[in-house]
Amino acid sequence: MEMRLTLFWKVIAIIALTCILEVPLYIVGEYIANKVTELNSVSSLIVDSADKLTSLLHTAVDTTKDGVVDASYNYELNARLFYYSVFFLGLAFLLLLVIDFLAHAKLHLFHYSIIGIGLLLFYLVTLALSDYVAFPFAYSISAVLCALLSMFYLSSPMNSIGASVGYGVVLLVLFGLNFYLVTIINNVLIFSVICLFILFVTVLVLTRTVNWNEPPKRIEGGAEKIS
Repeated sequence: MEMRLTLFWKVIAIIALTCILEVPLYIVGEYIANKVTELNSVSSLIVDSADKLTSLLHTAVDTTKDGVVDASYNYELNARLFYYSVFFLGLAFLLLLVIDFLAHAKLHLFHYSIIGIGLLLFYLVTLALSDYVAFPFAYSISAVLCALLSMFYLSSPMNSIGASVGYGVVLLVLFGLNFYLVTIINNVLIFSVICLFILFVTVLVLTRTVNWNEPPKRIEGGAEKIS
């Protein structure tokens, strides 16, 4: 009974934490969307004006146009990244909860909050870096840093290197799927449904032998202790 209540309140807290983290992401996402609209308007003006300029200025106009288009493309990808953030955060917390119970780690809600802040910083670092480098490169750097920091942080409270590394690998897989979802234009719905189905089957297989009525056992000092 105690385990069921703990799981229930953790699920409620994760939902609340996801909603709280989504607020700043939504605000930044709206700003990026407006920025994309402005850049597209500027790009359209440059393209329309290019035909009216003399051949002497043609090269300079093409250079300016390419710079505006690249910036617009980076911001558009960031806008899509922020748009899908609620699903990514939800999946990241859900999988952390599954690993938490499978490893009998009994993570505190504070640990979930720290991981959530790290995921929030992933979005901001990606946005900041994409002003200087291509979006795929900025995304890759942010994803690897976030996964490594999450593994390092969880290794102590989970009392298991394997569990923390496992979550880091899970995060990298999620980052990869999220990147593909952000960059593809067509077939977004079918890809999302397939990913959710695979995730559901994975959780189903991992938790099929868990007895939710028993208190978790945590291994400490080579002996199992009932918490």
